[in-house]
Amino acid sequence: MEYSPLPLSVRKRGFDFVQIKRGKKACVYSGASDGEILKYETFLIKRHDGRKFGDTEVAPAEYFPNDENFGLWAWCYGVATGGKEAAILKFNNIENEGIMNEIL
Repeated sequence: MEYSPLPLSVRKRGFDFVQIKRGKKACVYSGASDGEILKYETFLIKRHDGRKFGDTEVAPAEYFPNDENFGLWAWCYGVATGGKEAAILKFNNIENEGIMNEIL
């Protein structure tokens, strides 16, 4: 099945998000308000197989986390609390998960 990928930039929840890193399992977006980056979000790449809302059909696609997903498969890092570095570290941990088990 072919999925529409996450957009490279999007406006959501009052922020302008720009994808700054993408792997096979996860991605990182910066979140800016009025042109100033205030946070970074790292999350697993999730997909749905298509949906129907009344008469409207939505094609299979990757999707953004909602508020309830943070702490489960999405993480937010404010600029004041490590920001980009923390988000990239989480991304690297997700992408490399399982490698240590394979080595050992």
